[in-house]
Formats: sequence, structure tokens, C-alpha cells
Amino acid sequence: MLFSLTAVIYCVLLPSSLSTYINDDCIARRQRTITSPWGNFQLTVWNPPEGEASEPLLTLMADFYGTDLPDDYTRVLVFREKIEVDVTSSESRSLTFVNISRILPEGWLEFRVELSQRLQIFAPGFNHPLLDIKNQMTVEQLFIEGSNITVNCKDPFAWEVKGEAESVPLASTGWYNLTILSRSPVFPVLSLGSKDFDLGWDGNAVASRTSHGLPLPAFTKHHISVKCEASELIVECSLMKEGNTDEAIDTVYLPDMIHFFTIEGNARDSFLIFVDSQHEQIQDVKTSTRKITFEYWGLISVTAILLIVISAYSIKKGKKYCSGKNKRSRSRQFTGGNFVLIEDLVNSGKTFYFVESGKRPTKLSKLGNEKGNAGN
Repeated sequence: MLFSLTAVIYCVLLPSSLSTYINDDCIARRQRTITSPWGNFQLTVWNPPEGEASEPLLTLMADFYGTDLPDDYTRVLVFREKIEVDVTSSESRSLTFVNISRILPEGWLEFRVELSQRLQIFAPGFNHPLLDIKNQMTVEQLFIEGSNITVNCKDPFAWEVKGEAESVPLASTGWYNLTILSRSPVFPVLSLGSKDFDLGWDGNAVASRTSHGLPLPAFTKHHISVKCEASELIVECSLMKEGNTDEAIDTVYLPDMIHFFTIEGNARDSFLIFVDSQHEQIQDVKTSTRKITFEYWGLISVTAILLIVISAYSIKKGKKYCSGKNKRSRSRQFTGGNFVLIEDLVNSGKTFYFVESGKRPTKLSKLGNEKGNAGN
């Protein structure tokens, strides 16, 4: 509630050219509370690739009208392979496990929750609800816990940075457009793997702080991009200047694809960072690397086959050409006095010619070629 009021004030203070409603539902948070959660809503949650299977991806805790926790509650824990349902009241407790037909994939997951007389949870790719149980009491509030939760968000996700570093997930290689917005001048520090990028202002755009000591101005949308590309051996991640140009602020080379970057400011800095993925969330870097390797060797194989075909064709044409030509056309000559020795390279024979001044050579004999001798 406090942040919603702050967001409204924030927007009022922005210049008219920058006036934008900041949707609190799109700010990724660890915990959320939905009041009077009737109907259906979308929950987006991050499933980290390095996460433990024993840790729940999503926890829903229902607070019932007219009761006090922890006497009466329903708690639903969504894991990668199962769902645990804990229904507890002052009189009894029921613990149920529901298996998921296949493991939930890594990366961003979007759940649809429907809450009426029944509690149902849906996920993309499943033709039936992951959970469908009867709801016996009126839900007053729904407490939600998970990684980077957003609710009914159709806009780019945002992270709020206040003193401490915020981790922003990266679903895969690709191009991510970032926008930094603050109410006061800030010096953000963005970390990609082992490298810290200290950001400053060069008077026109975001730049490296090492060469420009000015902070990013307040009430201004500062655009930069993170671009990560995987080759067969390394991953190259660059912080790019505004405008999807090929000009990088700096670059880091990593052995594997990172699954998040961190961003922070000084202790008193406060700002928002919006992230919009320009590309589809493709397969992880291991699959990408296998694809690159496959395409690489496939290209080599096709090239080799073409060279073999071309070479065979050339040899065939060459033999046909040679058979129809004078065999002395490929020869070496040795001249001594009035005699010329011509070594026929095709038939490995030798023919002597007598040369008189100003006249055509006269063939005298041929050595090492029985056919040639028989014909003379």
C-alpha cells in the first residue's frame, strides 16, 4: 500500500514527457498479499535452473474471514514435481500430496489461479489443472511467496533497488533491454558474472563511470541493453549502449551462461530497473551450444561432399580432355645440338627428333613405348 502511494506520487512528479503509470503488480517481489482474491489471476514466478527440488517454487497461504492464523488456514506448496496441500483448523489437519505429470520447466513460469468454491491452479502446457480442491471457507487474504513474483503483469517486469543488490533473472542467451528510472541522481553498479560495470553519465547517455564521473540524472529514462551470446567454448556478455547499436560499454567472457545479473547503487540510492526481453526465451545454453556445434559440423560435412563431387567431376573431365589431345602436350624437352628429346609424360615414352635449321622436326625413333614403336 505504501509503495502504491509512493508510485503515484512518483508519477505526478515526473515531467509530462515521462509520465508513466508504474504498475506495482509488475514489480518482482519475494512476497505478495492479495486482498479479497476472488475470481482468477495470473502469477508469474521464476524457477531458477540451480534451484533445489526440495524448495517450493510457489507458496499460497489462505487467510479465512473471521478466523485468526494459525488456527485455520490452507497452505498450498507447489514444487517442481508435486503439490503439497495442508488444510489445518482448530479441530483437524489434513496433509495431501498431488503428483505433477511432468517436471515443471526451468525459467519463467506462469500460473493461473482460480479461487471460488474451488481452488484451482493451471500451468501452460497442461490440459488439466495441476490442483483442483474444494474451498470450504471464505478467503479474506491470500499470501503468496516465491521467487520474483508478479501478478497479472503484461508490461515489462521491474525490480526496485534500495541500497541492497537485486538479482534479475536471465532466462537464456539473447538481448535484454533495460531501463533505469530514479527520483534522484544515482550511480548504479551492474554485475554480469565476475565483472562489475560501474555506470555513469557522459552528458548524453549511460557510459562507464571510470571515464565519466557524473551520476545518472533523475526523472530520465536511461536505456541500456544486456546481450549474451554463446559459442562452442565461451559465453560473451556485453553491456550495450542505448539504441540496440553494436557499441558496447564493456564486455565479459564467461565459461557458462549466467542465470541472473545483479544491480545495486549506493547505500542511499533508490531506483527502478525495467527489463524487457527482445527475443523469445529459447532453450538454455547447453542446448544452444549443441545446436551451434551440430550446425558447424553439418556445414563442414556438406562442404566436404561438394568438394568431393567437384573433384571427381574435374578428374573425369581432365581424363577425357587428355585422351583427345596430342600426348606430347604434357611433356618435358631436352635439347642437344640438332636433336630434341621429348619425354612423353602420359605414356612414359621417349621420342627423338632431328631438327634442321628453319625446318620442322623429323621423328627418328621412340623408346619405352611399344605401341609407339609398332606404329612407326
